[in-house]
Amino acid sequence: MSAISIEVDDLGKLYRYNSRAARSRTLGKAILDTLVSPFGYLSDSLRAPSTAGSLWALRHVSFTVQRAEVLGILGQNGAGKSTLLRILSRITLPTEGLARTHGRVGSLLQIGTGFNYELTGRENIYLNGTILGMKRSEVDRKLNAIVDFSGVERFIDTPIKRYSSGMVVRLGFSVAMFMDPDILLVDEVLSVGDAAFRQKSLEKVLELVEGGCSVLFVSHDLFMIQRLCKRSILFEAGKLIEETDTSSMIEHYLSKITNVMVAGEWLDLSTASHQGTGEIRFVRMRYRGADLKFQGQAYPDGPVEFLLEVESPGTRNISGVSVTLFDLSGFRLINAGSIEELGLNRGRSCVRISIEHLHLKPGTYSLALWMVGPADVLLDQILSAAYMNVTATTQGPPELNPFRDKVTSQVEVSVVRAEP
Repeated sequence: MSAISIEVDDLGKLYRYNSRAARSRTLGKAILDTLVSPFGYLSDSLRAPSTAGSLWALRHVSFTVQRAEVLGILGQNGAGKSTLLRILSRITLPTEGLARTHGRVGSLLQIGTGFNYELTGRENIYLNGTILGMKRSEVDRKLNAIVDFSGVERFIDTPIKRYSSGMVVRLGFSVAMFMDPDILLVDEVLSVGDAAFRQKSLEKVLELVEGGCSVLFVSHDLFMIQRLCKRSILFEAGKLIEETDTSSMIEHYLSKITNVMVAGEWLDLSTASHQGTGEIRFVRMRYRGADLKFQGQAYPDGPVEFLLEVESPGTRNISGVSVTLFDLSGFRLINAGSIEELGLNRGRSCVRISIEHLHLKPGTYSLALWMVGPADVLLDQILSAAYMNVTATTQGPPELNPFRDKVTSQVEVSVVRAEP
């Protein structure tokens, strides 16, 4: 078997819209046009198709996918990701260029693809399996395993028009998994299932990869992309603009859609979404690591310091302040702060939060800020303040348990003079 599963060479797809060439023409309409204006109809028929009202959904796209590789595909809506998967699935043909796949292709492009909603779950397994290239004898042999994996055995003889969207996804995913594909194309569908099924699906995908299956994974779930894919590509307006390791790709992607903190530089929080009384507010923030070798960036198990500039109308006391770090799935990993009373001066002051050992692996994390006054009155809270990157070191990241909060070795909080 070839070491390359997918080859894409100068691929392009042109769509036309709001033009005469793109409109469907029935026999009756053609006859009517001929009777009403025979010379006009003949002129339109002989005229070359206009490029007005056209859109290149993909243009000059080239890349390869190795056997047993999981490639992440990032990009905002309309960037061309789904069009690429439709071409690789042979649902649509390219306008220019080539797209070659080596081996059996399984596709999960949208909820209910290849399903007839009037048929039962069992009947749709046979229908969808046939569409994906399975023989009836193969479906017979794998039917029980497919049904068991999907978790819809109680409703397998019920028309799927009565299924929830999650049940349809589970059934479609199960059929694709058990066809033993050489290439699997996944477009967002895993985000619909429940948490338990998503975990089971990820384990099944990794099992297929170990067996030599290649996966193209399109998702806006950056945590899942980061977890599954070592390499990713980034699309923008139909063009492949970057191809690199996933951590660097996510950093680039986030920089285009939101504020990613740069070590040592202040981030303005005036336009952030604030909650609380607003008597005292976060104005801006910055962070820096202690090791100049990493240009002040945060790194696994290293020290890091956050400076939170706050503004107060007068001399006030606050009862607690914290910086909370989440992974890209929204799971809380670190809550660093103090519930001791701190005094603020009128105007601007800086609250310094120092973490002795940052127990996080390399990657991108989101930050939330929180501040309360006496009697636990919420003064200010920013749930999505910024993103921060933790850079890799030559020593490698520490072992982590991602399913519970990490307790930092020591956190120090103090108020310092506001910087100019």
